[in-house]
Amino acid sequence: MTEPWWPEAPEAAAARFAWITLGVSILGFILCWIPFLGIFFGHVFGVVSLVLAIIALLRPLTPPVARLAAVLSLLVALITIALKAIPVVNLL
Repeated sequence: MTEPWWPEAPEAAAARFAWITLGVSILGFILCWIPFLGIFFGHVFGVVSLVLAIIALLRPLTPPVARLAAVLSLLVALITIALKAIPVVNLL
């Protein structure tokens, strides 16, 4: 007999969104070190992960561990944007 399908709990969806946000911000931080293309990747992924991290933090059902991932994502996004805003680092 097959198991009935139940919709996903809102907490699990909010947690998954926070973890995806952390993945996007880490990917953006890694890609920002590519010479010349890193300027574009750093700004785009930095701003996108910044917006996603704020959304993840504002969701009311986000579990505490996922909230920590969203805060870490916010910090990584701010570091990425700051690194790519400095003209000397943009030459790397």
